[in-house]
Amino acid sequence: MRKIGLKGIIGSIIATTAILHSSSLLSSPTSPYTLEPQPHTITVVLKKEKCIKHTKNIINIITHIDEVYANLYNDLQSGKRITIFFDPAHGKLKNGEWQGDVSGRVSCTGHPEEYYSIMISRQLYRILATNRFLDVKSTRDFLSVMKGESSTYKNIPFSKTVKLAKKKKAFIIISEHLNNISTIYKASGTINLPGIHITYDKWGRKYLIHIKNTYRGFLTLYNKFDTTGFSEHYALKLKKMLVAKGFKANNWELGSVADDRFSYFVDFPVSVIFESGFISNPEEEANLSDPEYQRKLAESQYKSFLESVKNIFGIDLSGSEPEKISNGSNYSTTLLKLSRIALYYIQSNELQKGISIINVMKRIYGGSKYHKYLSPYLKIKKLLTDVNNKFARGKRLIKSKKHLRGKHRKKYWRRYRRGKRLINQAFRQLKNKLLFHSIKKHYETKYKGLIGYRTQRKASSRRRGKASAMEKGYPASIRTASLGTPIILPIEEGQSLEDAIRKALMPDEKKLEELVKSFREARFVKWKRIRGYSKKRKKRIYYWKKVIWNVTFTSGIYIVRLNKKSVVISAKRVRKVSLNHQRYQNHQYLKNSYFAFKEKQRSL
Repeated sequence: MRKIGLKGIIGSIIATTAILHSSSLLSSPTSPYTLEPQPHTITVVLKKEKCIKHTKNIINIITHIDEVYANLYNDLQSGKRITIFFDPAHGKLKNGEWQGDVSGRVSCTGHPEEYYSIMISRQLYRILATNRFLDVKSTRDFLSVMKGESSTYKNIPFSKTVKLAKKKKAFIIISEHLNNISTIYKASGTINLPGIHITYDKWGRKYLIHIKNTYRGFLTLYNKFDTTGFSEHYALKLKKMLVAKGFKANNWELGSVADDRFSYFVDFPVSVIFESGFISNPEEEANLSDPEYQRKLAESQYKSFLESVKNIFGIDLSGSEPEKISNGSNYSTTLLKLSRIALYYIQSNELQKGISIINVMKRIYGGSKYHKYLSPYLKIKKLLTDVNNKFARGKRLIKSKKHLRGKHRKKYWRRYRRGKRLINQAFRQLKNKLLFHSIKKHYETKYKGLIGYRTQRKASSRRRGKASAMEKGYPASIRTASLGTPIILPIEEGQSLEDAIRKALMPDEKKLEELVKSFREARFVKWKRIRGYSKKRKKRIYYWKKVIWNVTFTSGIYIVRLNKKSVVISAKRVRKVSLNHQRYQNHQYLKNSYFAFKEKQRSL
């Protein structure tokens, strides 16, 4: 007979108490966690869960779904309304500045993103308020903004938006945003225009950049984990309506993008973000300033919402009374509950439980009309399984280092390095998505304990983001560059080579003629290793072949090197280059050309 120690007895008592407590949560009539009768699948999940904390949280998830989505038609008939929660798009920070200004989300004319978000949100709010079956909720200050009573509101994190939306029993979270691009891809850091421009990065460093493409068009980011299909249907319906009205869809998945980067895309069942255009595009900013354009945009967002409610939940809200469509609802409440429980387990670092729920979803709904909504969850399962296997393999290889002695030391160090490489690959797979935050943190803790890692703050990290005075600006006096200093040669669309050299180097006429000839005759030699067959040796061999090609200078930015005779010895086409007078020469932007014509000034 096996002896049971004190720890084992205590553990058994705790486990038994947890099971009894979990059962009492479901059976007691006075318990705040009492549930309505659930489908057999959900009941089995609850009975299997032995942790009181997890049981309570899962009951809260199920209760929210039952209250908001399960009996939508009956709730509307009894006088209840569908709550739409508006997430404030950014807002003012504690220092009083708009987040758009601070983070570089600024339009061509200098307006922060919030400026246009407010105008479109007001238009949509006015339309939604006319439907007596809809109720709009938000933070108190943003609600005042939408009503036109105020023009300022505070920024809140997405996590707070989710908490408020759940508290208000919201059906959906929507957010009115405007698109922008990094300052490095905008002329003078504000406007996204094609051509060669001076621009700045977020630390104020100057660059010369060749912008080829302009970004434009609307897009809607929708919750890829929404198993009702409402978020996706809403995004696709809106795209169809806007395109029919002449709006241009963005190239990114043609204006309808499944996304999971934002917290409420994970933590709230139904949610969308509207990115109604690029405020960095002058043409689109002009459109977004037009009240009629804003009205059409908001009207499409409203109508596509009604169409989505009609097609997914089988309820028509366009009349004086809610009308139930004959074909009924087009979603599964049980699947929605299972999907939210699976995500809860994954976020709680309960990988095996989360994967088991995904397996249940696949077994029940894999062959049904809802199978397409399972794809994101099956990808999660595959990713987590792969990450777990890589970490386990890496852990075994790293641990083998402790047993390495003597002549096999080199071999085992190789294993150690391979183990670290596997674990780093696992971390890269998890990336920085909120859904995998607790999992990544768990693995990082285990990894640090495994290799005895101590966090060290490097000097480079303290200096990160701080440009030197030399990079931000230039000293009052700049020395003329040497002949061997690489040349920045920008060539605009339709500009001749002669004109480009004149602007870039400012030589006298005689030297200009010599340089133009040198650039036009630029040719390079390269030795290339070729694989061939030798009839004499009757086998495959490798030999070197001399390859010569001429350089054709078309529109773009080139880094050119000259020898002592001003002959071009290298020419590389680049998309952007730092305007650093110590590394490059160019008279147009840096005023330090070696060839610049100098004329003696006469004093009066």
